[in-house]
Amino acid sequence: MTEGESGGVRRRRIPRNLSRIGLRVGIKANNAYTVFIIPQSVESREGTAYTHGWPTTLFGIIQMKTILRNILAVIIGLVVGGALNMALITVGPHVIAPPAGVDVTNAQSLAASMHLLEPKHFLFPFLAHALGTLMGALIAFLIATSNRSALAYAIGAISLAGGIAATFMFPAPLWFIILDLAVAYIPMAWIGIQLGRRIKGNAGDAKI
Repeated sequence: MTEGESGGVRRRRIPRNLSRIGLRVGIKANNAYTVFIIPQSVESREGTAYTHGWPTTLFGIIQMKTILRNILAVIIGLVVGGALNMALITVGPHVIAPPAGVDVTNAQSLAASMHLLEPKHFLFPFLAHALGTLMGALIAFLIATSNRSALAYAIGAISLAGGIAATFMFPAPLWFIILDLAVAYIPMAWIGIQLGRRIKGNAGDAKI
């Protein structure tokens, strides 16, 4: 970004890649009036911002808020999705009782007794992974202000990494591992995106 002086007015050059935004804003603060003009055409020449005594660029503030909100969206998505995951894992044994002698709260006991578990005992673990990912992706999509789909898929990818790690910790049956890794993560993130678009009225994934 370069600066120049023209008639007592500070002139700031805005990089070409910002011209896609098509932003035209005027703000008055501390007796200083700032007008930011960014062409709406991608092929147009670089935009120019004229600043009267106010050193802070509006776009810089907007961009920083966007980045912080997107980071917050991912964090909240992971927390909410993880909380739902743990809630379903906790509730599962009370709905579908495990075999006698199996302590589902103890990783060693669960791993040693895995051969005693029936397909019905894997229902809540699958729901925990799938719904936790879906909720996390949906929350991230709704909170983010740009790149919503990418952030929702990031939730899915992080959850998938956790699912892969779990396969080494708990020797589950092969059929469950395949089903879990193939369905409970990335596809659930995609469903979360579709739900988010419906809630937002098919809002596009704005990029800033």
